Amino acid sequence: MASCASGGDPIPLTLQDICLEGFYCPNNTANHPPELCPPTPECLLYKLQMEHNVCQSSQGIYEPSVCQTGNYCPPGGREQIRCPAGHYCPLGARRPVQCLALSYCPEGSGREVPFLGILCCALIDLALVVLTVWPSLRKRVSRRPSREKSDARVETGLEMQSASLLGGAYLCGLEGDSLDCDGGDGQYDERPGAGLRIEFRDVIVRNPQTGGTILDGVSGVAAQASLLGVLGPSGSGKTTLVHVLTGRVKATSASVLWDGVEQDLTQSRATRGLVKFVAQDDVVHPNLTVWENVLHSARIHLGGSRTNREIARHTQRVIDSLQLTRVRDSIVGDGHRRGVSGGERKRVSIALELAALSIIRLLKRLTTKGITVICVIHQPRVEIFESLDAILVLQSGRSLYSGPVQGIQPHFEHLGYDFDPRHNPADVILDIAAGQVQPRIARTAKSATGDDLPKVAQGPQRPGPGRMAPWHRQVIYCFQRDVKQQGRRLDLFWIEIAAGVVTGLLLGLAASEVRGQLFQGMYHPPFHFLSSAVNYFTLPTVAMFSCFCIAFSSAAPSVAVFGEEAILANRESKAGHSESAYFVAKVLSSLLRMALCALHHTSAYVVLGTPAVPFGVLLGLNYVFFYCIYGIGALIVSLASREAAPLVCLMSTLIVSVLSGCQPRLDSAKHWHLAWLWYMLPGTWYTEAYISVHITPLAYLYDTQAAAQYIGYTFGRPRLDMGVALLIGTAYRGLGCLLMTLRARTGWW
Repeated sequence: MASCASGGDPIPLTLQDICLEGFYCPNNTANHPPELCPPTPECLLYKLQMEHNVCQSSQGIYEPSVCQTGNYCPPGGREQIRCPAGHYCPLGARRPVQCLALSYCPEGSGREVPFLGILCCALIDLALVVLTVWPSLRKRVSRRPSREKSDARVETGLEMQSASLLGGAYLCGLEGDSLDCDGGDGQYDERPGAGLRIEFRDVIVRNPQTGGTILDGVSGVAAQASLLGVLGPSGSGKTTLVHVLTGRVKATSASVLWDGVEQDLTQSRATRGLVKFVAQDDVVHPNLTVWENVLHSARIHLGGSRTNREIARHTQRVIDSLQLTRVRDSIVGDGHRRGVSGGERKRVSIALELAALSIIRLLKRLTTKGITVICVIHQPRVEIFESLDAILVLQSGRSLYSGPVQGIQPHFEHLGYDFDPRHNPADVILDIAAGQVQPRIARTAKSATGDDLPKVAQGPQRPGPGRMAPWHRQVIYCFQRDVKQQGRRLDLFWIEIAAGVVTGLLLGLAASEVRGQLFQGMYHPPFHFLSSAVNYFTLPTVAMFSCFCIAFSSAAPSVAVFGEEAILANRESKAGHSESAYFVAKVLSSLLRMALCALHHTSAYVVLGTPAVPFGVLLGLNYVFFYCIYGIGALIVSLASREAAPLVCLMSTLIVSVLSGCQPRLDSAKHWHLAWLWYMLPGTWYTEAYISVHITPLAYLYDTQAAAQYIGYTFGRPRLDMGVALLIGTAYRGLGCLLMTLRARTGWW
């Protein structure tokens, strides 16, 4: 009787009675060791396929066969037992693998269909929906004011306990009815005379690129507790002068004294912590309420010296003084989302800076409380012009007049200019500075100046107020704010979740054909001649497409999380906030978001893809790569504009996904001596770990080292792979934080 089904002669595989793990050898004995039979045509057709290429039955009486899917073969190979319910047994299983709870694993299962992740996602999504609609439902059910608002109303009537306050300066700009202000960062005494006296002489600023002169020897004085207006046509250097005095722009040369103490304004950030800036444009967090915006600013600036109760009381005083009480709990909004009015949004911008002060009066009233105010003015109304104590007129970077506002009209009349009583004197002065009006009598125009500057005092710079919140508390405050902001942009979150689910389903659908058997290699000797066609391609391809899916679903959201507030981060940096605290809080607040997206993506994939990898392991791998993609987004935001950042980030993440070692193979990159480039990117480390966790458990059955040599990866080190990927993702964030800090401090681009 022939021992081979094909009728051919068998070939001995070994002279001993050996049955390797994962094989079924029911008839082998010492007299009949394992042997190889020529396959039948039908079996040969199976064995040449890349997938599902194992013959359904042994080709000979004494030929070992790999343990069939849905069965397991205990060590020794004498039995092939059907897989019990609640377990699954892939091809070559030596013991059944227990399924997770809520998984579909009937008797004889060769793969697990897990539903636990889907259930968790459904519960989380339901909770998020409830949190989303609950505020609206609560407002409809009860119209009682919130406890927080009631407490703030009670605190409004209380007085601040501290009476030992410092003086300071407040610089701002006006355009029509709007304000553009810088305020001192210190606390201020409510007694007149406690403010700063700012004296500047021969301020020169040259454009470092063209060499042209922007400011050419500008001089002036802002007396303490006074309101100084800086007037001039467009391009005269008004904004540049204010930026020099606030330390935003480095002066080429300057002599500037604050209360007689010289300040080195040739170094940028020389006044950090002493001045505040309210931009001409509204730079406010649009997704927060008026109260939340102002409270955050007050916490950062006063958190080092005041209690939460005092800060809340002070915040309410600022809001009341700026007549924002009616919209206290309204979303600020922006051009895309309806919120408070434009004028109210401007007052919120001012409130963010006044929140750092203990005196809450605007402009002229600020001077009565001992604060020095400098205003950059663009075409002011008569009442605004008449409220000034002193004025500085600039023309092409030079000062035409510096002195009391009452003396400016006589000064120019003395030079031969006429002032029509029917016209706004400020408009006439602007026409003179713009060269649109000629004097009746040509006289030598000599710029008038205020008091002569005293001799420069030598000594240390005025110390900062030292009442900013410590770094760790700034992290907490920024984290709380970021969570609120993300919670109010659930539309973006739901889109990101939907993208993760869709890409997960598509990836699972593409991998469903192999029924969880993503890898098949050569058997160990002496059974290697029994091997079917190896499949080294499917698993790396699935890993690469997993990179694509995660990149597609998270690239744009990562830019939205880190990039929508670039202007706000710039303003807060110049206001003295810690850039690192802001960035760390952003990273921490995005961790939960990434976890939810990774959970939805992984849960959708495993239902159709049914990989033979524990769900928690696969979730951890995907989460790490989400972390890396978000890191790339943080880096791109610091380099590209807000409009271009999403496309640049998507292109960058696609490059990272392609250079993951699948096609072209990492082994080819090594032959090109470019493996260092592949290993600089997180996609390579993620793919290596992804393949490793699938292949390493099969090392008892297949020669995994042969597969590693062909593909180019190193298996068996997934923890190292994930650790390196995390380091790369963290490095992206650190570099992004550094670049954003440089951008905010130096106006790099």
